[in-house]
Amino acid sequence: MGEFMKKLSFTICVLALSSLLVQSMFLSTVNAQQYPEKPKIVVLASSIDFGLAIDFFRFLRDKGVELIHTDASNFDKYKEENFIIILGGPDAYEGVGEIVREYLTVEEQNWLRQEDNRKMFVKTKDRQLICIIAGSDRDMTKKAEEENQEKIVGAPIKAFPDFADIVRVTVAPQGLEIVVFTIQTADKIPIVPSTDPNFDLSYTIAFDLDKNSATGKTGPLYNDIGADKEISLEFKDLGWKSDYSWEISENTVAVKIPIDDLSLSFDWIVRSQRGNNMDIIPSEGHSSFRSPKLPPW
Repeated sequence: MGEFMKKLSFTICVLALSSLLVQSMFLSTVNAQQYPEKPKIVVLASSIDFGLAIDFFRFLRDKGVELIHTDASNFDKYKEENFIIILGGPDAYEGVGEIVREYLTVEEQNWLRQEDNRKMFVKTKDRQLICIIAGSDRDMTKKAEEENQEKIVGAPIKAFPDFADIVRVTVAPQGLEIVVFTIQTADKIPIVPSTDPNFDLSYTIAFDLDKNSATGKTGPLYNDIGADKEISLEFKDLGWKSDYSWEISENTVAVKIPIDDLSLSFDWIVRSQRGNNMDIIPSEGHSSFRSPKLPPW
């Protein structure tokens, strides 16, 4: 009987341990589903600016953002991260100012040096977002943090597409009088106007109306088609602008152009540009359009 009780106790222990292991695995799976990876921001700041930004950091952490602090001496390890915040201006201590000067123009640097000036500068590179929050002195930098913290929170969560990658462009007549260019992009297009005054984005259609590459504009922006006419849809001054009718959905732009403003037969390329990011379709040469008004031969 004693041997039986020992075996029974051992079996119960094994079952209990198995149950705990299953529960642990289940909880790990649930937690992984309920708590996705936190958005991550690298913060470059001097020891002084870092110490003054405690409230700013607390706000971001309370919103679920993971912060990684680095100083100038270690910045090379993080400078390719997707989202970087730099606290301080062109004259910030401990090497931070030297890094800031790499991103800001001379005009922006001089503007920051003027008394009581402060701002968040947004710089982009490929899919990288760099926010420089600075003021004319430490107090103005701290004030700039307070004024821009709400904008910071949404950016890493939404990610930061470069809005430059065109997937395809289709060109089709709409009846006999209109030609529609539909541009499909790899990233979402901001349908609602951005509140960021530094945001810029443009889609440009260049036309070789006489189909003569020796006339008109040439060079890399035009794939040497000899552009006689350009039509743009631009995001400027916090809104979309174009001389022609346009429609925007989540990842397409459609521009409607009267054929009378073009010609019955033409070559074309489409260019998208945001800051230094540019994409041209077709990537080599050009495409052609022939109006249904013309005979098929």
